[in-house]
Amino acid sequence: MNILYIEDNEGDKLLVRTIIKSINPAYNVFIFPDGPSALGFLNMMKSKESSSIDIILLDFGLPRMNGIDILQVLQSDESFSSIPVVGFSGSGPMREEFKTMGAVAFIEKKVDLYEMELELRDVLSAIKSRYL
Repeated sequence: MNILYIEDNEGDKLLVRTIIKSINPAYNVFIFPDGPSALGFLNMMKSKESSSIDIILLDFGLPRMNGIDILQVLQSDESFSSIPVVGFSGSGPMREEFKTMGAVAFIEKKVDLYEMELELRDVLSAIKSRYL
């Protein structure tokens, strides 16, 4: 499974990559710090017809473009609109906004790492069963 994680916080990047690799070491995690670089990567993959992204984990509070802006771009491009997007943010109130904009799930970043790992494991499993 190829996972694109759009996140600017270095600690969160390391933590989420570690959690995903503990769930399944074969999962590939591509991390970009902002929307323009992640969208550029997606367009490059599309133009090369290389392996596709299966899931996008999307933070809200990003530089240059926030998560909702990125989600709007993804939803408006038929090449990317079928990729399941999971809102992933420390801001719980963003849950409804992400889902209204088309995210298939939302994970709130938690202080309890075990709880966050369980939630991420459940979401990845549900997406894999439903979409892949």
